[in-house]
Amino acid sequence: MKPGSGLNDKFEAPARWCKILLQMIAGIVLVILILLQYIHTFFSLSSLPGHLDFLNFNFLDSFLQTIYPIPTLKLVGYALIFSTAIELAFALFTDDLDEAVTPLITGLSATIVIFISDPNLKIDINVATGIAIAVLALAGLFAINKFLVK
Repeated sequence: MKPGSGLNDKFEAPARWCKILLQMIAGIVLVILILLQYIHTFFSLSSLPGHLDFLNFNFLDSFLQTIYPIPTLKLVGYALIFSTAIELAFALFTDDLDEAVTPLITGLSATIVIFISDPNLKIDINVATGIAIAVLALAGLFAINKFLVK
């Protein structure tokens, strides 16, 4: 079968459209969550004047208290992991697996960001070694992407 005549070609364009849409939704949700964190940081909804009680901000306030303790970089890392999963799923709709290297870079980067953004992280020799290995693997993936991927 010649290139361009398979099922992949038929479904690649709709899959790309869905991928972009889902990644945009993830980005919008991330921006909203970060904005809500900043709102919670600078304004306490529990200090609203009594005449605004009819707006019933209790749900929003409890939601903000749930996401507020999550470090911002950790939220970004989770969004990147979600984006990576979408990108890897999209790779299934393409003819070559060269599309898989870039999401691996994103996923490993997101994992590093999530790990190092933990405020309770205690750095010792084992943790430093693990981070160094992950960064070296990331450098290897960048080299593969630059020199081996079309």
